[in-house]
Amino acid sequence: MKKAFSFTKRKSKRQEATIGSLFHLEKKTIERYYSAFLISVTLAIILLASVAFAATVPIGPVLKVELAKYDPFPAEAGSIATIWIKAENVGTEPTRNEIFTLSVDYPFSLPNNDPVRNYGTISSGDDVLLEYKLLVDADAPNGTYKIKIRYGSGQVLEEKEFEITVNEQEKDADLKALFVEIEP
Repeated sequence: MKKAFSFTKRKSKRQEATIGSLFHLEKKTIERYYSAFLISVTLAIILLASVAFAATVPIGPVLKVELAKYDPFPAEAGSIATIWIKAENVGTEPTRNEIFTLSVDYPFSLPNNDPVRNYGTISSGDDVLLEYKLLVDADAPNGTYKIKIRYGSGQVLEEKEFEITVNEQEKDADLKALFVEIEP
């Protein structure tokens, strides 16, 4: 019967101590690099979050203009509709001397011929509600029609369109009794 021999080199105690101290040094180095890596990742996340936040908050005065509502809904041909347009300053600075001008086409008209609204200052985070009266033409067919508002201060004006739904004027039915006979 043959014995299998394996040759392994035995390390001396001195060699084991040296390897152990090297492993200990490597472990400390790895821990330092790992800590530096975690700190770098944390700082990168904070930096990206601040950039993302800065991208969502516009710098300077910025108006967000939208159609708040109109009444009656839908607008009725041959009647007056009241519309409300909301202008909110979503920027970081106040707006100054904002001018809003409503522009309408068929089937709308402005009965008071007053398309312009002036506002001095709209602070950051504040909003204003513009109210306009529109006369809807009596012969307007059912449909959706556009109105435009131009706004800004100075030379630069922005424009936004909104849709208003119109229903035809209800017609009264003419019923006449032609023959009436009453029997007792």
